Amino acid sequence: MTPDQILAVTLDDISRADEYYDSVIEPKLKVRKQIYSADKSYYTSKYPRLSERTDIVSYDCWATVRWFATSCLKSFLGGDPRKVIGIQPVGAEDRHKSDRLRDLITFQLVSENKGYMVFFDWFLDAFAYNLGAIKCWWETKIEPEQEITEVMDLTRLQALQASQEIQIASQEQLDAPDLVRVTYRRIIPVFNGPKLTLVRPTELRFFADARLDEDPSWIAHRVVVNADT
Repeated sequence: MTPDQILAVTLDDISRADEYYDSVIEPKLKVRKQIYSADKSYYTSKYPRLSERTDIVSYDCWATVRWFATSCLKSFLGGDPRKVIGIQPVGAEDRHKSDRLRDLITFQLVSENKGYMVFFDWFLDAFAYNLGAIKCWWETKIEPEQEITEVMDLTRLQALQASQEIQIASQEQLDAPDLVRVTYRRIIPVFNGPKLTLVRPTELRFFADARLDEDPSWIAHRVVVNADT
């Protein structure tokens, strides 16, 4: 497919998903939000005659959702958060490494990703709107050190080129046949682990035939950003 054909198919998919959201999903989300927040306008439209005599609303849905979300958070993270993460060692010699990796990822999820808050908001959306989602991906951040200029032989240069921790900026052949002036940076990893973000129900886009509890054919996270982002 040509780039123009790919763009046309992508825009058509986005249009289909937006149309389904606007016509079906958004009206349902608005009603669920009214019920969850005990919106007076919801009770006025549902019980017009009764609303003429009383302003009473029910917060039963709000209280039930909060109770369910808290109970689920305790089940997932209230005890040992490491039970949420499962890392299977290949052999008996890998068991110690898998335990250390599980502890590291658990710390990254719970502490560095504010896992308790993300999970709690996820449960709230799931119970209040019947639609909750988390986006998870693996992120690696690196910071290069200051440039180093060094004269070295070809063997040393080949070793630097093969290293994943070295970024070569330039190299210059000197008059000596086996010597090269090389400018390089050492790459320092500052983060290497999972990242979590809550996807609100209003930001999800999918097709009408999508089953979100399975592997949907198409799903997107719609985010509004400014020109500087």
